[in-house]
Amino acid sequence: MFVDAVIAIKTLKALTLPRSALVNQENKWFVLKLVSEDEEGYLFRKETVEIGLEDEEAVELIKSELTVGDKILGSGAFELIQSDI
Repeated sequence: MFVDAVIAIKTLKALTLPRSALVNQENKWFVLKLVSEDEEGYLFRKETVEIGLEDEEAVELIKSELTVGDKILGSGAFELIQSDI
């Protein structure tokens, strides 16, 4: 009998995002940050980020202009970035 296990040996407080929010383009990582929202739609700004630790669901941000409370597009950013918003 075999068991696969993950053993946490250290906890870390970090700014993280779901993998689905990040886009890799030409070896750089980007997210789309919500700038404004009105009755006509949403305005996002493409933000460069550097990533650190990652797992199957989340990625640590080690360098970015983002702060806690910023609203980030959680999925679909790839399509929008490819269309050069």
